[in-house]
Amino acid sequence: MEQLDKVLVVIPAYNEEANIELVVEELIRDYPELDYVVVNDGSTDKTRQICREHGYCLLDLPVNLGLAGCFQAGMKYAYYRGYACAVQFDGDGQHDARSLETMANTIINEQADMVIGSRFIEKQGFQSSGVRRIGIRIFSFLSCVLFGAKITDATSGMRMCNRKVMELFIKDYPRDYPEPETVCRLLRKKCKVMEIPVEMKDRYLNIIITETERLTKLTSGLMELNQYGGHGKTILDKTDFDINEVIGQTAATFEGACSMKHIVLELVLTGDELFVCADKSKVQQIIYNLTDNAIKFSHNDSSIKIETHVKNGKVFVSVKDSGIGIPKDSISKIWERFYKTDLSRG
Repeated sequence: MEQLDKVLVVIPAYNEEANIELVVEELIRDYPELDYVVVNDGSTDKTRQICREHGYCLLDLPVNLGLAGCFQAGMKYAYYRGYACAVQFDGDGQHDARSLETMANTIINEQADMVIGSRFIEKQGFQSSGVRRIGIRIFSFLSCVLFGAKITDATSGMRMCNRKVMELFIKDYPRDYPEPETVCRLLRKKCKVMEIPVEMKDRYLNIIITETERLTKLTSGLMELNQYGGHGKTILDKTDFDINEVIGQTAATFEGACSMKHIVLELVLTGDELFVCADKSKVQQIIYNLTDNAIKFSHNDSSIKIETHVKNGKVFVSVKDSGIGIPKDSISKIWERFYKTDLSRG
């Protein structure tokens, strides 16, 4: 594994107190020859504190720059310290370090400028949602037509770059859609972009499976609603389940949306487990809708509190934000079918 001696693992981290220790300790334990740097992107949780207490190599940004700026800072760190390669390795535990040696060997042996860890080459594990796959296939087709290169997973964040690409990235790095945009820029500059097969870790696989199941049940529910015209009786599939677990799983699906607006989801849950008897899929959909609306109408750099508490043998769930709120004259109508407080939205 001597190739890894020339690689710096750049770990962007924004509010990753739940994951950063596991990610770094795994690298230290399994790949002691690897150098790494945690780039703390102005986290508001205990990410900085955890890194300092454990003595991790830390690049502590004074303000939040977003993923693009955070990764660019890591590229500068790697470039000016003379590393031959740098790889983005997310601080949320998504990426698998077992692929790093293959990526480094591809950079060196195949003289590649950038190597992408693709989830779709061997088609193992979860293959993303149908809509997302369509977008990826369109990009794959366009990259083949325009640049003569087939890229199967342009949205992958696990990418290793040589010094040539590092130099390009530290001068200019796209902010809006960094992964596919950087691929296009490199291909346009005749850089050699290659892919190797990687697999998504279980944590994100479970999040995506949960979200897929939710959308499937939502579609079935809408079809039933249409069939009965909204006047038929709703059949509830009541079961015993842990509502705290459902809230945690639902909150995890909003990581991307919260990261973009720098919103912190604060979970204040009663006990480690809190079992209720209800229709799990419908409760999950209500929590999802409330959280989704809270994020949409909350200001940047704010927080949303999701709380459970028990009173008189009943479990209450609340989603609280500091957004614009609902007009008083609309509150009594929020349960009406297809009611919109903003009529301009059609």
